[in-house]
Amino acid sequence: MTNINELPNVRGRYTQNAPLGAKGWFRCGGAADVLFKPADIEDLQHFLKNYDPSTPHPTSDKAQAPNPTYPSPLSKGGGVGGGIESS
Repeated sequence: MTNINELPNVRGRYTQNAPLGAKGWFRCGGAADVLFKPADIEDLQHFLKNYDPSTPHPTSDKAQAPNPTYPSPLSKGGGVGGGIESS
């Protein structure tokens, strides 16, 4: 599990083990290790600018980055096991 203390300090909110089913269009999905809800666009920009892609993250044979050469900071295989929620 991703340690929230190793993520950038933000004004928004981090939620651990956040269910994603109700957040998506298909209403399906498991739980994100961490879900980030930015306070505003500047908070999101701050997060993306200060996120360290070497932050330890869980590995799973069920969730891999779409492209290991260019891992997404939002995919379990290449960064934080979580996502960003818009207001």
